Amino acid sequence: MAAKVNGSRTKIPGPHRSQGRRRAKFAAKHFQGRKAGVGRERDRISCAFYRKPMSQVTTSMAREVSLGNRPKNEPQFIAPGEPQYGEIARLDAFIFKRYLDRVFWHPRPDVLRFEVRANPSPVGSIYDVVAIVGKGEGEVWFAEDAVPTRWDYVAITESTDGLGRLQREKAKADGRLPEDYVPFVGDGPVQDYSNLENPEEVEQRRWAVVNRLREANRLARHAAGKR
Repeated sequence: MAAKVNGSRTKIPGPHRSQGRRRAKFAAKHFQGRKAGVGRERDRISCAFYRKPMSQVTTSMAREVSLGNRPKNEPQFIAPGEPQYGEIARLDAFIFKRYLDRVFWHPRPDVLRFEVRANPSPVGSIYDVVAIVGKGEGEVWFAEDAVPTRWDYVAITESTDGLGRLQREKAKADGRLPEDYVPFVGDGPVQDYSNLENPEEVEQRRWAVVNRLREANRLARHAAGKR
């Protein structure tokens, strides 16, 4: 008999969408969608250990973990309230979110998801990435000690690309670049640089998720056998 993960199986409520229009517009402009094919692999991992699709392993409760707008060991170069803080902090937050999706193997949103939030303060919005961890399988899929503390090469490349685009837009607005100027890398959203990931790191991250699910399933079977 398949072991049951904690709790009931009702859906986690959808994400809170206050102030979401500006962030959604920014994300659509500066970022592209995630790589195709990861979802099928993710579902296979879940089904292998829980014997049912992740969409059915949902609960009515979730906890939130504030992670900041960049890895904790990366210094902040611009403080809230300073010029361009909003643009740069928002860019950092979306890069961090995409980094976390890669680290945790693109989890389904009903199990684990990461949101960029703008929290009001006297000096303006403070950007934060929040992990929404579903009770049960989400608690297994997510591990706070697995949250990266430094940027990886992909995130650094995305940050360089994004900051360059912000500076070009500002230079054009200030009249320091001709209107018909076209950069070598092209206009549009920040490119997907995940193909630059070290394949060994990709496998390590994948197996970290697999091993957490495997251990949780083993413990659940052991507990069920005692009853």
